This record gives sequence, C-alpha cells and structure tokens, in this order.
Amino acid sequence: MALENINVLIVEDDTDLRESISEYLRLSGYRVTGVGIGKALYRAIDEETYHVAIIDLALPDQSGLVLVDYLHRNTDIGIIILTATDAEESQLAGYQSGADLYLIKPISSSVLESAIARLVKRLNAKEPAPVRHEPEYEAHCWTLHKDKWLLIPPYGQSIPLTAMELRFLTKLATHPDHLATRSELLQEFYDRTDEYTGRALDALVRRLRNKLSKHQDAVGSPIKTVYGEGYCFTELLQIKA
Repeated sequence: MALENINVLIVEDDTDLRESISEYLRLSGYRVTGVGIGKALYRAIDEETYHVAIIDLALPDQSGLVLVDYLHRNTDIGIIILTATDAEESQLAGYQSGADLYLIKPISSSVLESAIARLVKRLNAKEPAPVRHEPEYEAHCWTLHKDKWLLIPPYGQSIPLTAMELRFLTKLATHPDHLATRSELLQEFYDRTDEYTGRALDALVRRLRNKLSKHQDAVGSPIKTVYGEGYCFTELLQIKA
C-alpha cells in the first residue's frame, strides 16, 4: 500500500507533540488526522477509514485504554500506544486491551514512522486476497465462505470481510426466522449493552453496507434493519466452511 493511501489517526492532548508528529508523517507521505480528546476519535472513525491509530493513555476525557479496547473490538485499525508511562503493568494492560505496539515517550518521529510502516506491512499481509466466486456457488444466492472470510454475491466478485463482519453475517445467516435482534447481537459481540456498544454495532453495520454497495456487482444492500428489533439478510444466504 502506497504511503499516500495510509490514513493515520493521532489521539494526543499535547498540541505541540500532536502537531509535530502530524507534520513529520505528512512530510513522509502519510495522510494524518490529529485530535486531542477521546470523544473526537469516535467521530473521526465514523467519518473516515483509518489504517493506524496512535493513542496516548493520559487523555483529559477518558483513558486511552478504553479507546484501544474499542478499536480492537470493533475495527481492523492497527493500534499504537504512545505514552510516557513505562510501568510493566501499564504495558501489559495496553497489550491486553488490544494494542499492536506500546511505545514510550519521548520517541523520535523517524522511529515512530518506521514502527507505523512495519505495522501496516504486517497488517496488510494478513488481509485475504479477493477472488472470483467458484462455479459451484448457486446463482441468485449469496455465499458466506467462512474459512476464507469472503462474502460472494451472485455472479459477482468476492468481498473480503473483517472478523466482526464475518461474525455478523454468520449470525444473520444462521439465526432462526432470519432476524438477529439488536440486544442479542450486542450481548454476544460485546458482552454488554450500553451507548458505546450500540454505536459500535451501528458503525459495523454502516461500514458493511457501504462495502457491499460499493461493490460493482452488488445492487443496494441486502442487510435490512427491522426497526426497533434488529437486522436481517433479505436475500438467500448460504454458508460454506
């Protein structure tokens, strides 16, 4: 992936440090957005797709660990913690929350940029390559290929899925009466029902619908909302291991 296609989100309340890192990364070829509070991260990821997030732990409105956990559970963004806290228990908490890297301040911009490049390369290596659906897939039927993490539309090119997208579609495909309730999805995916998990589920469905609608062979989205109840897949959807 070319540098100009890599979108980096920096969550750092120190304005000078945030702007310094942002400027260096932009000069290196990255696209960069910088915010100073945790709430701004939620708005940012709703409006844009990011490949890497750099998160400080000591933010004024909430712990950076909460943001790390949220991103880990709900996105495929590579996560770098950048903090002045070098305590072992803090590092363990960071990795347990889902961070890919835990870096200690102060750090040179060149070292940080190198860490971003290596992380992006590693994450890209894990992405499944899109392939054409195979002849045995039924016409007029969508196929969810669980082993390859692919959704294959009728007569169309396969659509790579994230882990959460695969879980969501599997739930729709196997749920009795073809309806997955919102409360059930929240409890199964996030182990709780609150404002943050509700927003996470909304974002997941929105991103998946956008992915399907942008596909050249997909007309509209077969994922429908049953108001006040949950979600269903309105086309025939089969699962292959």
